[in-house]
Amino acid sequence: MNSQKEPELYKWWAQYLEAQGALQESLDFYREAADFGSVVRLLCVIGDVQNALKVALETNEPQACFHLARFYEQQG
Repeated sequence: MNSQKEPELYKWWAQYLEAQGALQESLDFYREAADFGSVVRLLCVIGDVQNALKVALETNEPQACFHLARFYEQQG
């Protein structure tokens, strides 16, 4: 898997790993795929909100900001 440099494959593999419960490993592949929305979503799920905020602010990616805002809204 690491020999391939295709974002679609990285994202597919990240989704597979996430479905298997390997959240930390899937984070690495979401990062390789530049899927920052999924990175922020997973960071919020595992409770690493500080890093989720950092990723959302650094990338300014709409999906990442949406997931972070939704997390904050759910927290009240």
